[in-house]
Amino acid sequence: MIAGLVAVALFMPACDRTVTTLSPGTLSVEVRADPSIYGPRDEFSGTFTFINLTGERIRVAFPTTSLFHIQFFDGAGNLRRSYSPDRIPAVTYLDIAPLATLTDSLRFPLYSPPESLLAGPFLVRGWVDGHEDIHAETAIQIR
Repeated sequence: MIAGLVAVALFMPACDRTVTTLSPGTLSVEVRADPSIYGPRDEFSGTFTFINLTGERIRVAFPTTSLFHIQFFDGAGNLRRSYSPDRIPAVTYLDIAPLATLTDSLRFPLYSPPESLLAGPFLVRGWVDGHEDIHAETAIQIR
């Protein structure tokens, strides 16, 4: 019983702490496309999910209007389209409870001159603003 109380006492202070600096050890992300096949004038539809990997709350301020960015690369590795959601006010916050997730829905046109996507396979890469080492990838096809 004493060992259980010691374990609870050691765990409790960790619950009150807050992570204020992001790293691949504290935060993971996931990018999903739904569906995986699109037409050239379709809207991209999917999700971007932040995953808190720690037993501590994550609360980080971003001095920009976007928490994340989405990029589309063609089969040769060339960047063909970029997207980032604008938020107001200019400073945004990522606030996630311990071991929790936060998901944003994505919906934007694939056709947006001059960055329109033509037919072919594309790598979709999502990354956290200011933290390109915290990223995820998925693939789509445009027919």
